Amino acid sequence: MKSFIDCHCHAFNFVDVPMYLTLTDKVNVGTVGRIKAAAGVLLLLPKLLVEKNAIKNKVEEYKEFILFFERGLQRNVEMILSEIRGQLDQPNNTETLITPLVMDFDILLEQEMKAQMGKEPSVREQFKRLESAINAIDFNNYPNMKVCPFVGLDLRKLKKTDKVRLNGFKTFFNNNNTLGKTSIRDLGQGKILGIKLYPPIGFNPNPPSLPPKYRDFYTWCCDEDIPITVHCQTGSYSAGKEKEKLDRNTTPENWKNLLKKPEFNNLRINFAHFGGETGTDDMFEPFRIDKSSWTYIIIELLKIYPNTYADFSAYDYDKAEHRKNLMKIFEKDAEGDFDISGTPNYKLRDKLIWGSDIPMVISGKSYRKGYASKGESNYKYYFQGFVNSVNGSKKLSDQEKQIIISNIVDKNPKKFLRIF
Repeated sequence: MKSFIDCHCHAFNFVDVPMYLTLTDKVNVGTVGRIKAAAGVLLLLPKLLVEKNAIKNKVEEYKEFILFFERGLQRNVEMILSEIRGQLDQPNNTETLITPLVMDFDILLEQEMKAQMGKEPSVREQFKRLESAINAIDFNNYPNMKVCPFVGLDLRKLKKTDKVRLNGFKTFFNNNNTLGKTSIRDLGQGKILGIKLYPPIGFNPNPPSLPPKYRDFYTWCCDEDIPITVHCQTGSYSAGKEKEKLDRNTTPENWKNLLKKPEFNNLRINFAHFGGETGTDDMFEPFRIDKSSWTYIIIELLKIYPNTYADFSAYDYDKAEHRKNLMKIFEKDAEGDFDISGTPNYKLRDKLIWGSDIPMVISGKSYRKGYASKGESNYKYYFQGFVNSVNGSKKLSDQEKQIIISNIVDKNPKKFLRIF
């Protein structure tokens, strides 16, 4: 049976997101700025009634995005499953898996809203609510579909107390994960498949002097072969406003230095967003490849280390330049342009994995194009943007194109998630 796996999506709502900090500009909102923009329009309604059409158009633009945050978790998960099912050629003969990523805002809330400590939902409460919502779904309506989250961890928690903090997380993770299964159908519905690290929230995953408790964490992840997804593009939901500091936390250089350590060579990691479409565009300078660009650094890590992967979620397929440069990566890799002397030189077609980043893409043009066709899945149009990009290559054979598409939605995510 074929498989379709979305390794990067979200199923949170307003209960899970620190909206006060977002609206009061206490955090740098990045893509989540759309929440603020939409909410700001609503807050200013009394002053802007004379511009009813402008307000209506602005709210309409973000309608589906806003509704996602208003809905309950169960309905959001069902929406994702329904839209994915709507774009499959053979939905009844395709195993489908999504891995919603749960964000860990605990430290941020503790720092910015001390009076609210203990009153806001913790990351573990978020996971339990999501697990309950998943298990409330009637999966007879979504045959062959599984939902297995990644749970967030802010590494600064490990430094707050002695080893009990890491041991507590280990116990929680071990009691709630579904790792080690050999097929999607064997996965535990709603159980954890990995860990989500989000450095822009305020921590460096590999500072110049690696804290012993960080070392203990990475050693455990290597020993247990735990999949980790880490945010790796400049645009982000982040604590603080200093871009230079945010980039120092988020840059793939941190992971390049960590993976060089022999004890961490086998870390199983997905570099989410692949540096972003801007990182891809920046890499292709006139007459040369910019080897300092984030996307190129990630490519180096994919070529060298066996358990490294990258998803290109939230990719903007609406612009021809973005589509062209994404395909140029596969074309140049097929020609050996990214090969590094003395390394395994794994092919990128074997290392890239599919992710949508729903709901962050919902208001984007490459997702919203589906609105023009009544009854069609909007996810279908977004995924089709990727397929069209691959098929638009004039240098790759038809067979190579099919291998790339199949690997990215099936073979590669299975390898990353250890479903083989």
